[in-house]
Amino acid sequence: LLTDANPESRKSPNWMLSVSSGSEDWDRLLASFVELHEKNQQATVQYLATKINYEKFRALPLEFQTAVLTMMSFSGADLPVFQTLHKYLSEHPDKIAPSVAGLLFPTRYWEKIVQNSPHADPVLVKALIRQESAFNPLARSRAKASGLMQLIFPTAKFFGIKKPIQLLDPQANISAGSEFLAQLVNQFGSVELALAAYNAGPNIVKQWQKRYPTTNIDVFVEMIPYSETREYVRLVKRNYKVYQNILIKPQVLGQN
Repeated sequence: LLTDANPESRKSPNWMLSVSSGSEDWDRLLASFVELHEKNQQATVQYLATKINYEKFRALPLEFQTAVLTMMSFSGADLPVFQTLHKYLSEHPDKIAPSVAGLLFPTRYWEKIVQNSPHADPVLVKALIRQESAFNPLARSRAKASGLMQLIFPTAKFFGIKKPIQLLDPQANISAGSEFLAQLVNQFGSVELALAAYNAGPNIVKQWQKRYPTTNIDVFVEMIPYSETREYVRLVKRNYKVYQNILIKPQVLGQN
């Protein structure tokens, strides 16, 4: 999205103060984001991010867009960042730059994931969290799933969660969710089937296995009747490949 000659400079919000949109209102918004970030008021940035007119925002200079999206990412407002960048990159696939990877695939919670996923592949847990909650620890779904790994209490209580409120604690949620995921991988013997079960439910996947008796996992995924689950498996696998490069093989990205 932005060719950045000095990526290290983007680790500090100071460079953003010199970026202009050409509009006083938008410039004030960016200045407010920087100020709120410095005051550790991330929740306010997350709230303001929900009030942005993104149709107008996408018409602003690219460097300004990147500055605003970076501040939103710093504050944990990842979902609108993902949505905006995916929209832009789908329209301008030739303008992808390395600086986008950190916004589209943030590494937050990685240490907690490693520490609290003793039986699951931590990269897979990371990939799943990006798809489930966009790294929002307070995320809740209509199905009453909560937290980073979007667990429902009836399931989570089998993995050490004693009260529903615990699901909003990142460490507790990751610990329970990673154990559930590890159990599914062991049960089904396949990451793809485990992901399908995480999304649609283990009993549903067992029914599909009886209906589509194939040992070819790729064929099975294509035959999943729920389009949401089929796409979910594909997207988590995509996330997994990206995070393998970012987290496990940093030399691929030219980092030491």
